[in-house]
Amino acid sequence: MDDRFDAEQEAAATLEAKGPVLLTGPAGTGKTMIAMARASWILKTWPWKRKKLLFLTHSRDGEKLAEAWFEEMLPDEQLDLVEVRTHQNFFFWAWVRGRKITGVDYRERGHFASGNRDHVMPGKRFLSVDVDPFFAESFEQTPRIGGLDEDQARQEYADVVLEWDVRTPEDYLACPRPALFPALSDADKTALWERLFAPANELIHKAHRRRARASAAALNVLTQACRSPEKNPDKDFLQREYGAVIVDDCQNLSPAEMRFLAALTGNTWEKPKGNLFLAGDPNQCLYPAMGQLRACGINVEGRTFTLHHNYRTTGVIQTFAESLLPDLRSDAVPRRPGGAPVRVQTFQDVNAMALVIAKTIKEWSRRDDYTLFAYALIVRDELDDALSAALDNCNLPYARWYSSKPEFVEVVPTSTHRWGEGIAGRFFEGVVIVLDGWLDPCDVCDGTAAEARRARARFALKLLYTAIMRAASRVLIVSSDGTTIEKLKEEAQ
Repeated sequence: MDDRFDAEQEAAATLEAKGPVLLTGPAGTGKTMIAMARASWILKTWPWKRKKLLFLTHSRDGEKLAEAWFEEMLPDEQLDLVEVRTHQNFFFWAWVRGRKITGVDYRERGHFASGNRDHVMPGKRFLSVDVDPFFAESFEQTPRIGGLDEDQARQEYADVVLEWDVRTPEDYLACPRPALFPALSDADKTALWERLFAPANELIHKAHRRRARASAAALNVLTQACRSPEKNPDKDFLQREYGAVIVDDCQNLSPAEMRFLAALTGNTWEKPKGNLFLAGDPNQCLYPAMGQLRACGINVEGRTFTLHHNYRTTGVIQTFAESLLPDLRSDAVPRRPGGAPVRVQTFQDVNAMALVIAKTIKEWSRRDDYTLFAYALIVRDELDDALSAALDNCNLPYARWYSSKPEFVEVVPTSTHRWGEGIAGRFFEGVVIVLDGWLDPCDVCDGTAAEARRARARFALKLLYTAIMRAASRVLIVSSDGTTIEKLKEEAQ
């Protein structure tokens, strides 16, 4: 095993497991490195002939890192046994590969899906083309069914029934629902099930292939095929392809994705198998919904490791970041001493804020070991004129996206669909975070209800924690639109 690993990390990488393994730990504890080391260790005694090891990671940067690791650490004959993909790429491939899906009518047409749910059209939640007309026709006859209007019913079906693969009225009555959803009595649920959801479930089995990210409905079809006791082409193809699966950043998997991976590896709660390894930190979740392992059939009882040594971030930054999440009980020990305190400043004028940002990065860059590429500036959207002018006035060239050129400052937008490919996949010496519009990318729930605001604020604090923990030694947090950490904390209570 690599001599860079401590005893705790080595134990997690080399565990002789007879069931799925879950590796957790705060940012900077080495989860990604252990996931890759685990793959290398498994391949030394590979028991699955003619099958591959599937290594899944959240971002394209993680994919590049894993590919480089395996090329360096594995002999050529083992390299052929490893397949590295991003989460999105793999689930998309599993659904749209060039063959028919068991029990599904094949129709080649476009369909957009993102963020673990079907695409949201203006003013209406769009479902598959098989289900969408049925909902529209049902609500032409009455404005409400079971206490919900059409848009609320679409959300209930997409985010509860499909996402949790609810198939019976009993399961629907017992299924947990987010508190920010409209309250429903058992009578309301029964009416919704009988008039909408049961007929829609019959239609969804005719779901067409997706050209974009596979949604919950698509993955549920694949899960059903893999779970079927009967032989079928999908089960034979998928389970014959892969012997073991290792997932980095597993906290970003949806329930539908978790269930599919359990079915792909033949795992059930009652009969666990040692061919699934999950590494992640729930406090760094980039999406609101995460699959619960027990509900998804993944049994990690007695096989959960928690790493306790943070090698990336200084103690003062770690303490500040953890203070954002009241439920976080981290006992991670920072291995980097010292470090500058986290600076938090608010401004009345965006131009004044932009000038301070530029001067701060200029000040950081005066260190002897300075490389400008080591700093990230995280803003809500594209660079505005004030920020561009301030960086130019301080002679600080910048780039909106990743660049290998060391003279560029990294500027990473935090819009929802780019977050995972941006800040979450890389680490920096110092990070500047602009809180202006920080709630905007948190696509937890529309509306202004108090519970919805609380849910969005909690999720915003998780994103903020994730962003802060990308930094090694310096963090500046600024705002000019009234958004502050204190206000986020108040809304989250």
